[in-house]
Amino acid sequence: MIVKLKFRLKQLEKGYRPTILMRIILLICIIGFGFSALLNGFIGIFNHASQEMIQSSNLPSYLYFYRNTILDILSISRAYFIIKSLLNIFLVSSLVIMFRGFTTGYYSFFISQIFLIIIPLLFVGLKTISLGDIMIALFLIVFFFLEILIHQIKPNKEKEEIES
Repeated sequence: MIVKLKFRLKQLEKGYRPTILMRIILLICIIGFGFSALLNGFIGIFNHASQEMIQSSNLPSYLYFYRNTILDILSISRAYFIIKSLLNIFLVSSLVIMFRGFTTGYYSFFISQIFLIIIPLLFVGLKTISLGDIMIALFLIVFFFLEILIHQIKPNKEKEEIES
């Protein structure tokens, strides 16, 4: 009975074997969303310093015309950037879980992607809808779902019959 329980728990641990393509995309996503978490966290914690940096004369000349737009974005709220940073950290941890082959990482990835699309709508409104972000999120959700579905680890029926 104990051996049978251990075997079932082992089945629940790993749900699929990530392919090389999936591992590459997961690494790219971990780097990208990790950088986004750091950037949003920095802006959230040091919001006033970030605004002063944009208003200073050290801003490169080719960004001069974007200064007002950047300042509008930075003036939203500190809580907005901190929440986005925390969601990105949660997203990166779910990507690491997916990299190891656990299906629970996909579920947490899906939830955090949905929240990353909803949170800007709550703080800023409809002007923050980014079609590119939605398309990338949808692509990643569908791609990871299909990869997990195709490369699931099938339980050995022979081992189950021997143990029972």
